[in-house]
Amino acid sequence: MYGSHITKVISSMLVLFSMLYSQSAYSVLFTFSQAGFEDDAVITGSFTGVDLNNDGILTLRTDSIETGEISLFNMSFSGNSITPAFDASFPFPVRSQPGPPTGFFSNFIYNLNGGPLGDDSEEGILFIVTPNPLPDFNDDIDFRYSTGSALFDNCGTGGGCGNIAINNQLSTQSNTNEFVQINTVPVPATIWLVMAAMLGFISLKVDNKLIFK
Repeated sequence: MYGSHITKVISSMLVLFSMLYSQSAYSVLFTFSQAGFEDDAVITGSFTGVDLNNDGILTLRTDSIETGEISLFNMSFSGNSITPAFDASFPFPVRSQPGPPTGFFSNFIYNLNGGPLGDDSEEGILFIVTPNPLPDFNDDIDFRYSTGSALFDNCGTGGGCGNIAINNQLSTQSNTNEFVQINTVPVPATIWLVMAAMLGFISLKVDNKLIFK
């Protein structure tokens, strides 16, 4: 009787454990960096994503912002003698008055294979920092960040892998030949504590039943 009860408990805990640690089942936090820009400038940031359709790829496109798989994105460029430093994030604040840069996503695709962003031919980021929520792309752009093999044909084979520029002007464009390095942030240790506490509580209940039977 108790053996059957314990088996059911363990099975339930295994199901819960697999749900917590399956990337397709919950939102995952990633950090990223891209080096190799002039004057040793770097891009750093983080994003949160969930693989809603279980295809092993995180996707966000301009025409599907509301159903995209990236819920949060922020980035910082350290700046150099060509392109000044800046920070930007998504979701974008909606405003009509001048203020910190907003932004505009044209494309974000990352294969959840554990490698860098850019080593897959479909991967890429096109992120445009704008002063207005609905920009005029002819002249209403503050910064543009683009990277990945989807945008750079020779990325990973000695060619460019990314660039960042002011107002799409080549004179302000910084370039890199390096991939975007991605790291998955581990599930918080508190989850382990909760799991251990639940197992301890269940074990105590089973022991009490055996003692006071």
